[in-house]
Amino acid sequence: MKKMITVGVAALAVALPVASATAGSKPDHPASAKDAAAKQCKTEKKADKAAFKATYGKHAMRTCIKGETPEAVTELKNAAKECKAARSDDADAFAAAWGDGKNAYGKCVSARAKQNAQNRSNASASCRAERAADPAAFAAQYGTGKNHKNAFGKCVSSKAKTAAAKQVHATVNAAKDCRAEQQADPAAFKDHYGTNANKSNAFGKCVSKTNKTLDQNANEANSSCKTEQAADPEAFKNKYGTNKNKNNAFGKCVSAQAKAADQEDQSNTINAAKQCKAERKEDPAAFKDKYGTNKNKRNAFGKCVSAIAKAQQDSQPTT
Repeated sequence: MKKMITVGVAALAVALPVASATAGSKPDHPASAKDAAAKQCKTEKKADKAAFKATYGKHAMRTCIKGETPEAVTELKNAAKECKAARSDDADAFAAAWGDGKNAYGKCVSARAKQNAQNRSNASASCRAERAADPAAFAAQYGTGKNHKNAFGKCVSSKAKTAAAKQVHATVNAAKDCRAEQQADPAAFKDHYGTNANKSNAFGKCVSKTNKTLDQNANEANSSCKTEQAADPEAFKNKYGTNKNKNNAFGKCVSAQAKAADQEDQSNTINAAKQCKAERKEDPAAFKDKYGTNKNKRNAFGKCVSAIAKAQQDSQPTT
C-alpha cells in the first residue's frame, strides 16, 4: 500500500478555444503550436481512423488541429465545475491542494483541464479495445441514437467522467492527509518531502505521493472486496449493505477498507517521522551514513521515514 501527465492533442484543444473566446475573434495560432497540433492529430488519425472521425466529426482533421471540438470546450467547463465543487465541499482541503491565493481556482482549473484531456485519451484507448472485442455488444451498451453511431463518443465521455470524479476526490483527500501530517511536525514534514533547496515544495510532493498511495489502496480494496463478495454474496450484502436492498454493499466495502488502509499509512508515516527525528538527533552524521543514498545524502530523512513506515506496515497483521 504505497502512497499526473502526457498531454496530447486534447490539451491543446482545451487551451485554444480559451484564447479564441478571450480575443473575441479568430484565434491567433503560433506556427509552432499549429504544427505541433497537426502532427499530433495525424498520429491520432493514423492510430484509429474510425475513432478519430467519431471524435472530431465532419472535417475531422481541421477540427482537431483548431481544437474546436465540443469535447474540448467541455473539458474546460468540466474542470471549472469540478474545482467549484471541490472548493464548496471543503474549502480548507481545496486551499491545501491548490493554495489560498487569488490564483488557486485558476491553478485547479488548469490542472484539472490537463488531466481531463489525458483522461479522454485514456478512455478513447479503452473504448477502442472494448469495441474491438465485441462491436455489437459495445454499440448496444453505449449507443443511444437510432443506429447507435454515438456509442464510441458516449463510451469515452462516461469513462473520462468517472476517472475525473475519482481524481478530484483523491487529490482533496491527499491534501487533507498531508495537512494533518504537516501540522503534526512541520520540520519533519519538510525534511521528509522537500526536495528543493529550501524544501518549499514539500506539500506538493506530499500530495503527489499520497495520491498514488490512496489510488493503490482503493485498487487493493476493490480487489479484496471482489474476493470477499464472490466467497459468500449474501453474507457480503448483510455485512456491508446499508440501504433498503443492500445494493450499495460493494461500494461501502471498498470505501471502508480503503479508508482503513489510508489511516494506517498516515499513522505509520507520522510515527516513522518521529522515530527518525529522534535517531537523527542522537548522531546526525551516522544517521546520514545509514539512510542517505544520494550524493550529499540529503535524502536521508525521507529514506528513513519510508523504511520505518514500511517495516511497521509489514509487521501489522492482515485482516
